[in-house]
Amino acid sequence: MVFQPPINEPPLHKMGYFPNMTMALPSESGEFRRVLWTGRYSQVVIMTVPVGGDIGNEVHTVDQIFTFTSGTSLAQVGSDEQAVKAGDMVIHKATTVHKTK
Repeated sequence: MVFQPPINEPPLHKMGYFPNMTMALPSESGEFRRVLWTGRYSQVVIMTVPVGGDIGNEVHTVDQIFTFTSGTSLAQVGSDEQAVKAGDMVIHKATTVHKTK
């Protein structure tokens, strides 16, 4: 599956559509992370964190929403920690330090 490269500003009044998004995970192509879309206030990224892996501390200029599709992890956002599993979602605001391990 081929995705368009991210853009800095989405076209006005256009829909972002990603069919079968979770069927083409980055790990299938040897990638860790793939940015699908970046808008003014948010970003859509798919990533595969290996078992026992850690994405490290990150900070972004846009809000992010994490949807977990398999496995378990520990999400850390600011000073909060939450055990997460497949089907869970974590949201954090721009400029908030976060990581998943």
